[in-house]
Amino acid sequence: KVALSGLGGDELFAGYARYVHLARRERTFERWRQLPGAVRRGVRAGARWTGVSGRGASVLAKADLPVGERSYGYKLVLDDPGKDALWDGPQDLVPTRDLLLPLFAPVASQSVVNQVAYVDAKTYLANDLLRHMDGMTMAHGVEARVPFLDGPLVDLALSLPPELRLFGEVRKHVLREAVRDLFPGGVLDATKRGFSFPMGAWMRRGPLRDVILRALSPEAVRRRGLFRVDAVARLCDDFARSTDGDATAGLLEGRVWTLVMLELWCRMFIDDDAPRSPDVSLDELLPS
Repeated sequence: KVALSGLGGDELFAGYARYVHLARRERTFERWRQLPGAVRRGVRAGARWTGVSGRGASVLAKADLPVGERSYGYKLVLDDPGKDALWDGPQDLVPTRDLLLPLFAPVASQSVVNQVAYVDAKTYLANDLLRHMDGMTMAHGVEARVPFLDGPLVDLALSLPPELRLFGEVRKHVLREAVRDLFPGGVLDATKRGFSFPMGAWMRRGPLRDVILRALSPEAVRRRGLFRVDAVARLCDDFARSTDGDATAGLLEGRVWTLVMLELWCRMFIDDDAPRSPDVSLDELLPS
């Protein structure tokens, strides 16, 4: 059995909604940089004097930074200060910033969308999406192929002018037009639909709530010895009080679930009493 996957299409042809946001934000930054230096200094001084915060302060802080500096953290579940607040004691670790910023260097002269899409392909696509696809298909005896990642097609896509990938706010523009005569009317202009699960609802009040309570209980966190018990408890409480659609709900969900996965991974592969087979139930890993 062989299945064809569309992975890579979003990174190569600018299919993610966040690319539209990045391009829109970059236009704001470009207008800012065109202002005389004296005007920019005056605006910044006025903002400090009046205590501007929120989105306005964020724009002023990032406007003059290179693309990598202001964009490397947009996919992070936790930035370095956030991780430092969780660790139970100082850690001798390479900062995430130092791992991600060098990835922007080969494409530093290109558009913001091209730069971020390139880094997405090097990180999110390679280490997350492709790994999940490979593991899930192999677990069910299915071979999967990714035609968008054929070498010559990748080279062609990366050589395209950015306006062909993202035309105004139309994503995957050149890909849509290349195959428009192969699809019935309306299909290519339909709203993008992903394959997301209602993780937030499952984690707050569904079947995953008990998993969180057992994996991140104060006793479990204290026994693991990696994170501060009070910091993890506060994170779980903040998530439980959030609702889908809140500005921070997705981030909190990702942070909690990452800690749960780390705890389960340690129990499966690190602990002295780890099971000898990965075919183990949650009840065995997380006894009540």
